Amino acid sequence: MPSLSHKRNTASLARGLVSPVLRGYAQGVVSPSTRAMIAKHITDIRTAFAEPLAAKLGRTSKEIREEGLLAGDFKVNERVEITLPDGSSMSFRYAFVVLDAEQGIVGVFTEHSGYHCLPMLDLKVTELRDGKVVARHAW
Repeated sequence: MPSLSHKRNTASLARGLVSPVLRGYAQGVVSPSTRAMIAKHITDIRTAFAEPLAAKLGRTSKEIREEGLLAGDFKVNERVEITLPDGSSMSFRYAFVVLDAEQGIVGVFTEHSGYHCLPMLDLKVTELRDGKVVARHAW
């Protein structure tokens, strides 16, 4: 029998209030404790970046914290490329970044590949729209 928390997560998923990353996990692919860990990670990162997300998305930080990000927040023509200090790289489709210079962190938000928080130190971030570079950041 599904737990109350599982029922809540499933209901939230149906309303689109939880990151799409969890959709696959709601089907019982991973254990409830792992699903809870992933949900907490997503919530923690979203909460840490609530102010810059609100500014970028035109909503209040309270709405961001309580309702999360929505599918419409991600654009099919936007991509983020990241180069880490050791030269490793990542590329995300349907993604955008927000910066928090005060804390020295970058938030990467993707529709299908989760939310990520990276330290700015020696990081390179390229934002692309329609395949063209719209911003480059390097620290």
